[in-house]
Amino acid sequence: MKPKLYLFIALLACLALPLAAAAQDSAPTDVSAPDTAAFLPDEHKDTFATAFKMTKSKPNSAIFVHDSPEAIREKVGKAFCPPEINFNPVLNWARYLIFWGEDEGELRVSRPAKFGGNKTYYSYRELEQDYAHGQLHPQDLKTAVADWLIVKLAPARKRFEKDRPKKGLAFLEKITAPK
Repeated sequence: MKPKLYLFIALLACLALPLAAAAQDSAPTDVSAPDTAAFLPDEHKDTFATAFKMTKSKPNSAIFVHDSPEAIREKVGKAFCPPEINFNPVLNWARYLIFWGEDEGELRVSRPAKFGGNKTYYSYRELEQDYAHGQLHPQDLKTAVADWLIVKLAPARKRFEKDRPKKGLAFLEKITAPK
């Protein structure tokens, strides 16, 4: 797997950690997952388990690296995406995942000509400007972000189809299942 994809997957995981850390006092966990979160320092393992439990309790509130393309489209399609740029999670995903918090990247928007036609954004600034001026509809943004995620997560999805990662995923689902 390419180093940039590892960074991308780590970034996806890290986006959930601050939420989990805030909830950790109210939802402590004593879960230890041998080999499953071995890459994490000990001080983050409880936070990881809490984050995973939080998202598992509301499975449609998180996108998992092993989600099917249909699940990703459905989850992003239901995401909160107001017509303004402030407090807009889908724009934040575009900014920090697609454009890496910088002003370069690539996001392709595919839409009928009567709605502005196809457009490729090469800078977050341009994307934000079009969105703020109503030249990019929230649903078009959601579709483009979902399509981008599907392509970027394909290698991870494929990996989870293999035996050992599949067992690790089954283990995580078992330890986080509601009792």
